[in-house]
Amino acid sequence: MISWKKSKIKNLKFPIYLDYQEFNDWIHKLTTILLYLSDSILSKLNSNNKNIDSISNILNNIPYLDLSVSKFVLPYALLFILITVPSESTNTENIVNEFNLILNFDQNNIEYEFIKEEWKKCVVKILELFQFLKAWLSKINNEENNKSNNSNSENLDRSNRVKKFLNNFDSNLLSKRATQCGMFTTSVFYLEKGFKDNKIKQNDFVNNLKDSYASIEDFDELQGVLKIFSTNNINDILLQFKYNDDQNLTNESLSAIAQYDFNEIKNNNELISNKKSIIQLLDGLNRNCEFDQLLTNLNLFQKNLSIDLINPDWSLYGLQASIFSGNYKDLIKWTNLSENFNNITIPGSDLAIYYEISKSLIELHNDQIKNCIDHINKAINFIGFSIMNSNGKLMNIKLQDYSTLLHGLYDFKLLANAKNKDDSMINLLKLRQLNSSKEFRSIWKLHSLRSSIYKLHPIKEIQNGYKNSLIGGSRILREFDKLPQATKLITKALILNDENNENFNINVNINNDNQNETNGNIDSKLLISVEVAHLFWDKGQYQSALKKISNVISVINKSNKNYLNYKLTHLKWIVESAEGVSDDIQQEYLKLIKNESFEKNGQVYYQFGNYLSKLLNAIDINESNGDLDLSVVRNYMIAIGLSKSNDNYIQEIFPKAITIWLDYYDKYQLNDKSQAIRSQKYQIMNQLMKSFIIDSNFGIKWYSVLSQVISRILHKSSTVVKNIEDIIVMLCSKFPSVIVYNLFALQHSHSLKRKEVGDKIISKLGKHDKFIMRGFKNSENVSFFVVLTKSNELLEKISKICSKATNSRQNKKILDLVNDFKFNMDELSCEFLAIPVKQNFDQLYRYNEICEFVTIKKFSQRVLLLSSLQRPKKIDILGFDGKKYTLLLKQNDDLRKDHKVMEFSNVMNRILKNNIETQKRKMSIQGYAATPLSESFGIIEWVNYHKTLRPILFKRHPKIQFYSDEFVKASEKLKKESDKIKLFNAYKDKFPPVLSDWIIDMAPNLNQWYDFRTNYGTSLAVNSMVGYIVGIGDRHLDNIMINETTGKIMHIDFDCIFEKGRNLPVPELVPFRMTQNVIDGLGILKCEGRFRKVSELTLQLVRQNEITLINFLESFIHDPLLDWGKQNSKLESKSIVYERLRQKIKGILTPDHDWTMKMNSSGLSVSVNLQVELLIQSATNDSNLLRMFRGWVPLG
Repeated sequence: MISWKKSKIKNLKFPIYLDYQEFNDWIHKLTTILLYLSDSILSKLNSNNKNIDSISNILNNIPYLDLSVSKFVLPYALLFILITVPSESTNTENIVNEFNLILNFDQNNIEYEFIKEEWKKCVVKILELFQFLKAWLSKINNEENNKSNNSNSENLDRSNRVKKFLNNFDSNLLSKRATQCGMFTTSVFYLEKGFKDNKIKQNDFVNNLKDSYASIEDFDELQGVLKIFSTNNINDILLQFKYNDDQNLTNESLSAIAQYDFNEIKNNNELISNKKSIIQLLDGLNRNCEFDQLLTNLNLFQKNLSIDLINPDWSLYGLQASIFSGNYKDLIKWTNLSENFNNITIPGSDLAIYYEISKSLIELHNDQIKNCIDHINKAINFIGFSIMNSNGKLMNIKLQDYSTLLHGLYDFKLLANAKNKDDSMINLLKLRQLNSSKEFRSIWKLHSLRSSIYKLHPIKEIQNGYKNSLIGGSRILREFDKLPQATKLITKALILNDENNENFNINVNINNDNQNETNGNIDSKLLISVEVAHLFWDKGQYQSALKKISNVISVINKSNKNYLNYKLTHLKWIVESAEGVSDDIQQEYLKLIKNESFEKNGQVYYQFGNYLSKLLNAIDINESNGDLDLSVVRNYMIAIGLSKSNDNYIQEIFPKAITIWLDYYDKYQLNDKSQAIRSQKYQIMNQLMKSFIIDSNFGIKWYSVLSQVISRILHKSSTVVKNIEDIIVMLCSKFPSVIVYNLFALQHSHSLKRKEVGDKIISKLGKHDKFIMRGFKNSENVSFFVVLTKSNELLEKISKICSKATNSRQNKKILDLVNDFKFNMDELSCEFLAIPVKQNFDQLYRYNEICEFVTIKKFSQRVLLLSSLQRPKKIDILGFDGKKYTLLLKQNDDLRKDHKVMEFSNVMNRILKNNIETQKRKMSIQGYAATPLSESFGIIEWVNYHKTLRPILFKRHPKIQFYSDEFVKASEKLKKESDKIKLFNAYKDKFPPVLSDWIIDMAPNLNQWYDFRTNYGTSLAVNSMVGYIVGIGDRHLDNIMINETTGKIMHIDFDCIFEKGRNLPVPELVPFRMTQNVIDGLGILKCEGRFRKVSELTLQLVRQNEITLINFLESFIHDPLLDWGKQNSKLESKSIVYERLRQKIKGILTPDHDWTMKMNSSGLSVSVNLQVELLIQSATNDSNLLRMFRGWVPLG
């Protein structure tokens, strides 16, 4: 059949790989043999098979010498052989032996580096082939999992053959080879697999796993390994010190051990530079960007060694530390030492890259600008060469380092070519840094390189930037909580400032702008004083901080643009340290507000409002005349009106201001005529709110509290109701295609009074008919009322689809939109109604008046009837953006709670987005749009590629529900707790966890497997902690979904909130779902490592943003949609829930109400670490789990 191959294969036979063989030659020959074998197999198969004919045609057209074709065809040829011949065949055995020959090859016998690299390429290709086979298995498994009928026996047989082939290779060996080739995520996979299968000894497993996580720089998982598998040997102690959160402890401990080892062996012939403790110290200092300390230690060790004992790694550390410290003598020394190694001539090696950067700094200092630029360009080219040669296999951390260097080298060229300190260039550098990575290592390297350039620049004017860069550097270090390093830097700036003998000019224009450099007319002494004040404050030396900042304020003019920042900082510190008198503090704020320069600054009102809010919380209600309530609302609302779109305080204070306003009437019982003064204050407050509704500075900002005000539409005060109506009218006149959903829900409420209000708002909106709406696809100019009317008509039709009853026993799964629901699309205008999906609603939270909503173009005629209890209808919609959107139309379901929980998720996501540590871990809450159209039906956005946990578990354990029921009956007969737990574990053993295997099946390759599991663990932790805070219960298998492409967890159905699950007939006893399958998905480390760290970060952020979260949740608690039981207990219930929320956020443990193993912290906050530990214990406690409702499936 393939005659051209026969002549070329005569001399080819297994084994193909020979000692020191080049990769290209090996892959050519291997591909040729496998194609020949494929051809032989084809000739024996049925020639009438069209698929076989097509394969034969492909093989006939393969050119032998084309390397790229060989690489492409090889995996398919291998797969074809494996799935068509028996596992025991000679062909399969030969391939197994070939691969094992290469994998078992002893690289220590390879003398030359380039030969070792060729061998590594062969190993990488084998590992890539295994990944290809893994991806094929994943595809087959997914196809089988999605089948409702019996599995395909042919597919099963083929997949078993491939699995049997892969099982021929030792997991331990594969993990080692993956590590040697820099494929660390692959190494982690094979290590865990081998350990689970008892094929790897624990000691080997732990050591290699630690090395892999350290190389990936996944320090969360590394900490988990150290916690679970830690021994007391020196290497584990070194790692625990190296990756400790306390950086000072890390440095001191590693330094002490390294110095001891150095002193012990420096007189021996042992190669000191390879000593583990010294390597750990140098690597730790370099990783933490402690460049000065790194240089100190390197120089200390180096001066006691001969040059031949300095290895390339030391030279690389020396170059990096010298470059980022800007020490000219060290630059010269380590550059010269580096020239002893050939690595500096290898394009793309790290030593070569940093050698060129070092040379460029030396040439800059010597005013040899042309040579300097040449070396910069060489460094840039070497980085590019390294990236290109990686074939896309560089780890994200390495890519980030390279990106940072490229960014810094571009800045270097700008500064090297500068003839003076040009303002436009400085502004460009500032802008570039603002848009760079917010991760510390990137920020600090960019800053340090620029600081070194200033320090070594030949032009005096540019050199002056060095002093201010020290001040900026101290600020960066302080903001990342590196106070000792920040103190050292500001001390250096202070000494340098004194050496220059600058005069202290009282009336200078300070223009720090919170950047690394400042303009030439700035008084550095004042900037240093401000930074020192912040350092005092962060160290808890409050009086010293107040005195320092007070001195700064006393010597600068109020016209100075930094005066207000310093004054507000001073006032904030006085309040927080309780060092001031209330009346004096209020007078200081009022003075700022009365100053024309500051009256339009939202921060003044925001901060003053916060202070007044504290006073309001502290005052006894019987002693209050309502003046404080009014003052808080006034200041908060003015602050909101003056705020910019990027001011985070809007989400913090707007719900609080609205809550105070809406609760004022009941709080002071204004129906009592004796409350004249309080009533007068209330009238003023309502007049204020009215003015803010028509204020153009508010507009879209009102949307963030729309659901809150709508929930109080039946307020006892008619004035409040009118204001709420006006808010809805204003928003609807601006954004009718979205706000119409809220209005429609009012009109279709079960409450006649709410319906009346809805009709009244429609009547008011009729007056807005003069407005013209633009931007709709089919019309240039459209009457506002036309938009409203047409959208309302369409929603009427949609609501009929939602609410149309369907027989739960009905076998028909697919309905017709026209025939079954009388939905005539030709009679309706769809283009005016925004599709109710998250991307549309989220635009309104960005506080940008210009929104581009995706509106409806067309409905699919096909309606899918789902099989769950309420038989929701699934329908596809085509948007005017050309994309398909899917909606779930639900009946007998109140979606208002879901909507509020999604709003809370938005608040949490903004908090998570503004933190470096959470950004780095990509922490967020996955959400969806829940749009209520009445109290009993609504629309839910269908999120694609998500599956609930139930089918994943029940596919492999279809009888688990039956046995859950059986267990409950059996356990009821037992009296002893220990017997119940023993029985529970026996039943669990019948259904071993399957989620980790499912995750492996879902991931097409091992890099994606690692990302998938990382996303799973991260999202699980965030959702678990947030669920605990809000008291979200009923987390059964159908209420937790997992994204089949990313692994991220998403929760649905939030009827059970604020610990309602405690009061169910079978009370819930766990804070979140952490059953054996949920834990299994986290991998070998279970709840340690990533899950624990992310949980701690989440609760830490919750505590730091207590006011924001409490303000929002307080508005939620007061929402009438929550059923608080009997009327006379409503106030008490709300009070209890609010107090529980506050306690959980603060970390105050109470034995009666907390899911923390009944511990009591006596009103004091426990550490976040302890709180997380107790929550995990409670969630995984068998005694708690066995008492959960059987439908919750605690066995799963």
